[in-house]
Amino acid sequence: MRQYNNLHPLWMSFYAGELYEDVGRNWKGFGLKYLFLLLTLTWMPTTMSLSSRFDTWVDEHLPGIIEEAPELTIENGRLSTNPRRPFIIDEPSSGRPYIIIDVSGQYTSLEETEASILVLEDSFLWRQDDGLVQEVPIFRDVEDTIVFNEDTLYQLFDFFKSSLPVFLYPTAVLLALVYRLVQICIYAGIGIFFAQYVNTHLPYETLLRLTAISITPAVILDTLHIILDANMPYWWFICFMVSMGYLYFAVKVNGLAETEAQVAATDQELQQ
Repeated sequence: MRQYNNLHPLWMSFYAGELYEDVGRNWKGFGLKYLFLLLTLTWMPTTMSLSSRFDTWVDEHLPGIIEEAPELTIENGRLSTNPRRPFIIDEPSSGRPYIIIDVSGQYTSLEETEASILVLEDSFLWRQDDGLVQEVPIFRDVEDTIVFNEDTLYQLFDFFKSSLPVFLYPTAVLLALVYRLVQICIYAGIGIFFAQYVNTHLPYETLLRLTAISITPAVILDTLHIILDANMPYWWFICFMVSMGYLYFAVKVNGLAETEAQVAATDQELQQ
């Protein structure tokens, strides 16, 4: 009979071998319900933290950016500015060029500047953290005429601030669920080798359940890492090793439980 419910692993996964034994022997399925619960709970504070950072960035940087921005008009799928010349918006904290809006043709790529964003008539370019530049077409599906002035931009970003958590939370949970499902499938494969190492056999479905519980400490630690805005080097590798440590622990606990059950069954047969 199952001894622990889906809430217990949120804290017991850090230390309790009896939890991993119960998951391996008495739980059913491959841990999807628990994984969904885990991500639903951990992404709540994460979403609040990310939204708060966005709000802070908007409050600190938006006024300076908007004051330098020209009036923008989108008509017939193309962007125009008044006047028609390049506009360079500096990053308030550093003073270096951050955004360039140019429909005149003077700037055509980010290679010509240290800015991070370049807005052209019909495309948008941005420089990633690794230095690579991405380009996407924009405005092509815009049929109406849209004018962005100072008041419009403030209203737009106020809307982003209020609606970001609403859109971010379900999207993040869904994407995280897909990512974690792929992760536990891969980690469960590693669990097969752990089972061989401790001389036991666990079905793949059992290993999937155990993996869903084993990654819990890493998921919670990663949530704290995001909330605290930490920048620990090789963090992904640390999370991987934490997950592997708990997975090995889970496999070993279930291997010992299986051995003890077999010994008890043998003793009972001999007594009969």
